[in-house]
Amino acid sequence: MKTISVLLLLFLISCSDAPEQKVEEIEKVITTEKKVKNHSVLKGHQDAIQRAKDMEKEILKAAEKQKKMIDDLDE
Repeated sequence: MKTISVLLLLFLISCSDAPEQKVEEIEKVITTEKKVKNHSVLKGHQDAIQRAKDMEKEILKAAEKQKKMIDDLDE
C-alpha cells in the first residue's frame, strides 16, 4: 500500500509544475525509507551471524579447557 501511494505521489509530482527542489526532497525521503528497510533486514541477519560466531568462540574455549583438564589428569 505504501509503495502504491509513493508511486502515485511521484506520478502527480512529475505531472505538476513543482520546482525540482521539492521533487529531489521527496526522492531523498523515499531513498532513505528504502535504506532503513534494507538495513533492518540485513541487521537481523548480521546479528544472527555474529551471535553464531560468538557461540563458536565459546565452544572452542570450552573444548580447549576440557582438553587441558584431560591432559593434566594424564600427567
